[in-house]
Amino acid sequence: MIVRTVSVAVVLLISSHAFAGTYLVSPNGNDGNNGVSSPWLTIQHAIDTLPTGDSTIELSPGTYSENGSLDFSKAPLGNLTLKSKDPANPAVVTTADDKHVVHFAGDIGIKSLTFRDVTLVASKAARLALVDVRNLTLAFDHCSLSANSALLETTERASEVKIDFLNCKIKSDSQGLIVKSAEAVSFKKCALAWDNGSFVQGPAGSIIFDGCTVEGPAAAQFFSFGRDRSDKRVATSAAARGDKRVDLLQVSDCEGTCGVLLWEHGGIRKLLVTGNKIQWKYTGRVIGAGPEISWSQKAPLVDPAPFEKIVIAHNEFQFPDGTSHAIFLSKGADNAQVVDNVLIMNKAKQYGIVVKSDNNLFESNTVYGGDYAFILAGSSRNKIRHNTVYASNGVALAICPNQEEVVPPEGTYGQSRDNVLEDNILISADGLVLSQEEWKTHHSHTWNTRCDRNVYWNMAGKDVMRLPRASVPQKNGIEAVRAQWGKTYPGGGPAAENDKDSIVADPLLSSPPTDFSLKPDSPALLMDKASNMNAGAWQRADRPKR
Repeated sequence: MIVRTVSVAVVLLISSHAFAGTYLVSPNGNDGNNGVSSPWLTIQHAIDTLPTGDSTIELSPGTYSENGSLDFSKAPLGNLTLKSKDPANPAVVTTADDKHVVHFAGDIGIKSLTFRDVTLVASKAARLALVDVRNLTLAFDHCSLSANSALLETTERASEVKIDFLNCKIKSDSQGLIVKSAEAVSFKKCALAWDNGSFVQGPAGSIIFDGCTVEGPAAAQFFSFGRDRSDKRVATSAAARGDKRVDLLQVSDCEGTCGVLLWEHGGIRKLLVTGNKIQWKYTGRVIGAGPEISWSQKAPLVDPAPFEKIVIAHNEFQFPDGTSHAIFLSKGADNAQVVDNVLIMNKAKQYGIVVKSDNNLFESNTVYGGDYAFILAGSSRNKIRHNTVYASNGVALAICPNQEEVVPPEGTYGQSRDNVLEDNILISADGLVLSQEEWKTHHSHTWNTRCDRNVYWNMAGKDVMRLPRASVPQKNGIEAVRAQWGKTYPGGGPAAENDKDSIVADPLLSSPPTDFSLKPDSPALLMDKASNMNAGAWQRADRPKR
């Protein structure tokens, strides 16, 4: 029989190092304990003592106020989770004044860090996390996070960093994240509240808000590049961006209040805004000015960085205040799909959809209120179909040149041409229903508007349409509208044949702005049967009944 012996020195060596697994920390612990059968006192000691491999640090209820930022320079290779032992009574992790709660710097072995069911509190101007490393996944799961300043910041080195927030409650007395570089940032089913600025500032590969509730002030934005929007030439230049762009900005299934979605969009490749129900507080812009410069500045566009994809669909947006635009698609924001949205503006001097880009689809939208509910300004080749547009103060739909875009050498304004307007309900309470305009002494550049199977109605019985140099009184009916199209395009062509199957009649909406469905005896429904017009888009069960 062979007897093997193990030296006392080896036994002591093994027992002095914990194995990968779950380790305990408690406000009543002691860093001289083993962290398994008896808890440690500080989180930092636990991090420094962990072995190689995947580990979990389990925090007993209480407050953990570390002397400095949690330092992961001694953490071994592996994945680490810090979680509360009792999710119903989460541990609170904070630091001394002006110290970041978590600071990643230098070369670290840790691959990922997950906080689960933990409350993190940053003091004064400190961050919850300052990330200055590569190759790290940072996740917050069912956590409560608060800071007096920006919540989290990544430096230029953090280009291969992913940051995920899931079911978190986040409150910042300033802004949310300052991202100088990151691969991806996501917020899923989170409650977001911040007091000024952008919730995410700076470029990342992808930025996703999904299923969140938001509470932002009038000056708040979901996202910005962090530039001064007053100088659009600088704001859209590659030098100002550092040649960095956002591959995807997605805001989906969110509810709450905010100022704007974003001001400038130069540098965003894909924008997806879907399924949201948000009240916009500022000047009412879901999408702001974008990479556009007023031509009065005598400057050409500088690096407009056009979108590759824009989808704004299935949203309900309200604009109780402000004097600006609901959705403003400027030059470079081409090929947008704006589908099945409800835009409700409650005050005068508000515009609904303003378009200066080309090749867009606007389908099954409901736009209510404002001086101009829908404007195409120097915008061409758009398809506008199955929309209900109700201007409470002015023009339902205006097609006009872009006054800011002077096209040399003729000195004429940017053209709006080859647009298609079919199967829409256009209503004005006391203004024009459809206006195709020219400006000052310049020639009209609103050619080849294709209109048919539309319902036009002026609630005050005034002019239903204004084409260049002539208006059409509503009392003269659709025949006068058709005749005026022929006068506008005396040479013939498609536009001279407009509105062959359109009507001038009250479409009998049920009760705008709370119910935009059609009453059973609506002439639009009768027209649908007669001309195969798809009025089903107006009768859908999910039209707003708020």
